[in-house]
This record gives sequence, C-alpha cells and structure tokens, in this order.
Amino acid sequence: MEIKHHLLTVPGGPSDSIYGVSIFRACDDGAVVVLTEPGENLGMSITNAIEQVANLARDMLLESLPPKHIVWIERFEELGTFDYVCFQWNGKQFFSPDWRPIGDRDERSFWWLIFGLQEPACAFPRFSLERDADLCAHKSSGG
Repeated sequence: MEIKHHLLTVPGGPSDSIYGVSIFRACDDGAVVVLTEPGENLGMSITNAIEQVANLARDMLLESLPPKHIVWIERFEELGTFDYVCFQWNGKQFFSPDWRPIGDRDERSFWWLIFGLQEPACAFPRFSLERDADLCAHKSSGG
C-alpha cells in the first residue's frame, strides 16, 4: 500500500486554515483519503470546510482518479475520531457531504473496517504549519 501525507493551507478569515491529507492507495484506480483537522488549526474546522478541502485535495493530488473511486474520511487529530464522508458529485466538484461513523469512530475501527487490518499500516503524522507541504511519502507492506 502506498501512503502519502500532505498539508493543505487554505487562506481566509482571521487565520489560515490547515488540514492534513493522507492518501492511501492499495491499487492504481482508487484511494482512501483521510482529511485531518490538526489540533493547532486556528481557522475553519474541517467539518465546515470539508467540501472545499475535498475539492482542493482532488484537484491538487488526485485529479487522475474518477470521483467514485475515492473514499473520504474525516479525522480529528485531537479527538482521535474517524467518520466516513459521502459526497455528491456534479461533474466538477464535490458537494452535499453526509457523515457516517466508522465503527466506534476510533483508529482501530478505521484500520479494521476500511482495510481489514488488525494493526495500523502506519502512524498518522502530527500535522503542523511548521512542516513542509509534503510531509512524507512512503510505501508500506500489508493491506
């Protein structure tokens, strides 16, 4: 499984918003994308910005994938929660998000229900404004 972590900064409001984007690719024609609200985000919450962040992530990092081949997950770094997000697609952008809990909403449920793994394939990084936009990219075995 190929795993890449990125940091998106979205300007606006009294403070820029920062979001982590983790892309998990077990095959060439699909991806699981985890959009993370870092604990130090002073801007708009990931819940309120989810459409904008998903569209930016697709345009910047996943433009070659058909929208129906992307599974979206919302994660709050400080709470350690995970929720599945289903979007509508109008041919140009994602809209109308609908959230569903992933099991007990914890990291263990995420790895088990999304990938069938009893142990994490990797640790999620702590996303921070002080890091580069491309935090890390690596390949891990498993999945």
